[in-house]
Amino acid sequence: MSTQPSLTQHKITVLLIDDQPLIGEAVRRMLAKEQDIEFHFCKDPAKALETAASVSPTVILQDLVMPEIDGLILVKMFRENDATRDVPMIVLSSKEEAKIKADGGDAFGYHDLDARYFACYLLDVCGHGVGAALLSVSVLNTLRSQSLPQTDFRQPGQVLTALNKAFRMEQHDGKYFTIWYGVYDRQTRQLVYSGGGHPPALLLSGPSPSQLTMQLLKGQGPIVGAFDGLEFGSTACSLDASNRLYLYSDGAFEIYQADGSMWELDTFVELMGKPAYDSGTLDRLIEHITGLCGGKGFDDDVSLLEVEIGTVQPRGS
Repeated sequence: MSTQPSLTQHKITVLLIDDQPLIGEAVRRMLAKEQDIEFHFCKDPAKALETAASVSPTVILQDLVMPEIDGLILVKMFRENDATRDVPMIVLSSKEEAKIKADGGDAFGYHDLDARYFACYLLDVCGHGVGAALLSVSVLNTLRSQSLPQTDFRQPGQVLTALNKAFRMEQHDGKYFTIWYGVYDRQTRQLVYSGGGHPPALLLSGPSPSQLTMQLLKGQGPIVGAFDGLEFGSTACSLDASNRLYLYSDGAFEIYQADGSMWELDTFVELMGKPAYDSGTLDRLIEHITGLCGGKGFDDDVSLLEVEIGTVQPRGS
């Protein structure tokens, strides 16, 4: 008898906020085949917070373009609300086709494992749509609840090994994911990390904010969920007095520029290492990338997480 969990072994309560009942019905039908998913639909954005308080969602799907309220303002309201600030949110595109409206396989998170250890991570599920979004949320919930059996969540290699066993692609409609997972030890000032098929994290570290040098923290493992029986390892590095860590999905650098050429990882890393970006302002990076695209927007899902060790809270986009 298989002990591998299904997509919804950890119960998921989905709240969709969209002004179009047709979209609500389409998403409901998409999720109907998934066991243990409880679906709720709110067509009035003015009642979104009230509905969320009533159903306690595990994940919120929200349209970005709705009458009477700016979708980004509603996102801010959710983040300022004590009951919903930590609930994963997937902001839907403005496309009208129901099957492509829920584009979102990226997810990131960060939390204290205890008073000594702090974990941060970013994952990217292959593909798009509701299936990819729900798999990313399921993995995120597993990490947040620390619910992988016989796993020390302070050891990134153990975490990725357990994720690879728990989320087999053949049990999830052929979907796999990449991930970077790191744990910071406040006592030793060491960062231990592991990666599975994911772009390297960027660490800017030095004796002061004006003397930072960049390191690429490359995980050595393959994609997660595709190959059985893998053991993922961990790598450790020591941090200096001033540190800034960037996690990101491949959508941040796999971009077609206005002239048709591809902006690639090496160029992205070079940009991130320039002094102009030593303030850690993600908004300026996004503005730069948008300019490269000729203002037409990103070609793929994009997630960015910035962590300043020991100074300020992590910031993501």
